[in-house]
Amino acid sequence: MSRITKQGVIIRKMDGRTAVVETFRMRVHPIYKKRFKIVKKYIADDPENKFNVGDIVLIRECRPLSKKKKFEVIERIGAADVVEEKIKDEEILGAEEPKEEKETEPVSE
Repeated sequence: MSRITKQGVIIRKMDGRTAVVETFRMRVHPIYKKRFKIVKKYIADDPENKFNVGDIVLIRECRPLSKKKKFEVIERIGAADVVEEKIKDEEILGAEEPKEEKETEPVSE
């Protein structure tokens, strides 16, 4: 029996030995012929704790190590750009900073 291998990106490290790997595959709808992305997350074992968040890795199916952990990280293929989405210098609806109003001097007649 061959073991299933998948390629994905480490999106989170849970503790010293566990990594969450996100994989995706493209699929074509059988009737409408539209392509769409299927994204799955796998909890994988990283026994030596040598992989970091953002690494593109290869995972392999193994015996169940815990309730959800059924894959192990084999090797690092490359690095992906993991960018935290931070909005700077942009206005978010309902989250604008209060504007300072300039006081106008009363006009005397």
